[in-house]
Amino acid sequence: MAESTEFVTGFSEIFKRGWMLCNSETDIFIDSTKLCTGKSSLCIRGGARKRNGCVAKLKVNTSRISPQGFSFNIQGLGRISLRSRCSDEEWQYLDLNTLKRSKSARYPLFLQNEWKRVTIEKPVVDSGYLDLEIRTGKGEPFCFWIG
Repeated sequence: MAESTEFVTGFSEIFKRGWMLCNSETDIFIDSTKLCTGKSSLCIRGGARKRNGCVAKLKVNTSRISPQGFSFNIQGLGRISLRSRCSDEEWQYLDLNTLKRSKSARYPLFLQNEWKRVTIEKPVVDSGYLDLEIRTGKGEPFCFWIG
């Protein structure tokens, strides 16, 4: 888990041991095909699903998140959405195309051939956990990289 990382400033230090799969229909692996920085990226891929749902999740101790939050880069394709919440509060959804937040899930087609920077703000509370989920929309295969 990410708890062994002093400050979460990017995924390079935590994705190898922090991300967990949410279903058996998704593959997650370290890959050198698409590189943002370093020698590898995290690849998450799967076929078209019958329902919207979580494909991978991460739990981060909020006291270990940098005051600036944490950022990562993403590219790929599919109906992808991020959602986050702090200590079992209400989920907040993030549209990766516009980087706008909402209180309801939307799964627009994400088609990004270049790396796109995403920043998750540090929660106001400094105790508990931040849950982050990568979710995909039904009916479309997906493949994306986090670097």
